[in-house]
Amino acid sequence: MNEDEINRLIADRENARRGRDYDTADRIRDDLRNAGINIDDKTQSWSSRDGRSGGFGRGGGGGYGGDRRDDRRDGRRDDRRDERRDERRDERRDRYDDRGRDERRDRGDRDRDRDRGGGHDGYGAPPPGPPPGYGGGYGNDSGGPMRGDRGGGGDSADVEWENTVYVGGLPPESCNVGALVEFFGQIGPIKKSKKRHNLGEPVVHVYMNKATRKPKGDATISFQDPDTAKAAVEWFNDKEFKTTGKIIQVSIARRPAQGNWRSGGGKGKGGGKGRPY
Repeated sequence: MNEDEINRLIADRENARRGRDYDTADRIRDDLRNAGINIDDKTQSWSSRDGRSGGFGRGGGGGYGGDRRDDRRDGRRDDRRDERRDERRDERRDRYDDRGRDERRDRGDRDRDRDRGGGHDGYGAPPPGPPPGYGGGYGNDSGGPMRGDRGGGGDSADVEWENTVYVGGLPPESCNVGALVEFFGQIGPIKKSKKRHNLGEPVVHVYMNKATRKPKGDATISFQDPDTAKAAVEWFNDKEFKTTGKIIQVSIARRPAQGNWRSGGGKGKGGGKGRPY
């Protein structure tokens, strides 16, 4: 491949990047790499296996005009803006996920106490989603309808949390983030938090008894992709947790659909943000 062809392909790649056609840009980069041409975007240069090299986007080098620098600068600024936007979106989604998870947990506790006449015995796992039409109370344990309910509610208010599993029946003394990451990490990579206060930590939430501040025996684990979460259900459901003798129940978690979060917020049962432990 001669230098004119190399410069033309590099120009096409830069145009694709500015147009945010990253698939085309990656394809051109791979074509050049297969032809023995390596591109260094930091130094804005290229080199070949036969010893040739050149620059691009530096005031006319490699067939580019001086205005390429401005285009690249604009492109980098757009990339940084997109990254910040994606981070903010992920933070909002995680915040809503935590809030909905705590609401469903509180509702599930009241339902089990009502149906069984007592507390959780450590073996039965509560259903990941709430019963139709039932919501948590506002700042107390008395239960009651959600503020957004208008009657006739159903399971359509909840959607599957595709990359997250709900685990019940865990032994409280072994229910901690480290043990859960070690055990469930066998099936695939666990998602890392993008929140500033716990950046890079595994997204694992252990439910705590609010009176004793000790684990209740259930948790949620978020994987990097939904396929791993499905595999975790198939592999770990109704299996012993480590060598504790405890049989755990694993299912795909559920959360309120977008637009069905409790309105009003507040620090009570309805609007508080969940805290991973």
